[in-house]
Amino acid sequence: IKEHQGKGLGKLLLNRILLLCKRMKCGKIKLSVRSNNTKALNLYKKYGFDLIGRHNKNKLFMVKILK
Repeated sequence: IKEHQGKGLGKLLLNRILLLCKRMKCGKIKLSVRSNNTKALNLYKKYGFDLIGRHNKNKLFMVKILK
């Protein structure tokens, strides 16, 4: 939703999810994102997610190994 963009909500949610997954001793997190969602892609890359696959032209799969 455009009125909520740029307020840091994505970072906040991602930080909470990463913290929860570490507490639960998850080994990794996988996600999918549309290839044209550059803001989300940049956020995930900044947080250490790596591209691991693609479905058609518009869906990317990413993973982050948790330590």
